[in-house]
Amino acid sequence: MHFLTNSSASLPDCIVIRPSFPLTHNFVYVLVQELVVNLKNLPLWYMMKKFSICYSLLVTGLLLTFTQCQQNATKQGEEPESLRAKQAESMMDGDTTLVAVLEIDSVVRLSDSLPIVFKVYNPTKDTLRFTQYHTPFEGFISNFLTITNTQGTEVPYLGAMAKRVMPPPAESYCTVAPSTSDSIRFSIMKGYGITQPGTYTIQYNAGNVSGMANGEPVVVRVVE
Repeated sequence: MHFLTNSSASLPDCIVIRPSFPLTHNFVYVLVQELVVNLKNLPLWYMMKKFSICYSLLVTGLLLTFTQCQQNATKQGEEPESLRAKQAESMMDGDTTLVAVLEIDSVVRLSDSLPIVFKVYNPTKDTLRFTQYHTPFEGFISNFLTITNTQGTEVPYLGAMAKRVMPPPAESYCTVAPSTSDSIRFSIMKGYGITQPGTYTIQYNAGNVSGMANGEPVVVRVVE
């Protein structure tokens, strides 16, 4: 640490404190000691006149250092539980829509016509609604599933493609209460051309029309 004075005058106008290292609490005592040593030989009137200036500089530096330390301690000391709570809250905020859920046995015989359950789940705390357009609730009059085999080849849709009134009329909507679901069971082979054994991936694809998230795909192995 260095103390600089104005050598052009008989007495320095001010003593400038210039630390050669970052100012921390561990050096406060040393700082005060050096300040006293440098001032002890000065006249009393000069010490009283200039003391307020030097004192202000010292206090300002200490306050800045203390504030920075407090901020760092706050960041490092944040409880893991608090962080997890924030993440959980963020995830809950994302649950704002209905979700399509497909349920099917992992292994199904080709002769069973591939029965599957289509479920509309409401994960929120509010009553939500969806239109039956492009869902199995209206039957096979739209291609609402994407079905592919292990080679990535898409199974053809065999059902009708109906034209509808847009926007959907009020009578086409169904409501789902909070934390409940509405479901329907149907046969995939009534609308899609699965004729060979194999492993197939099934995904609902029409959430942009019906007003729900498409949900996760399911995988089924079809055997003879």
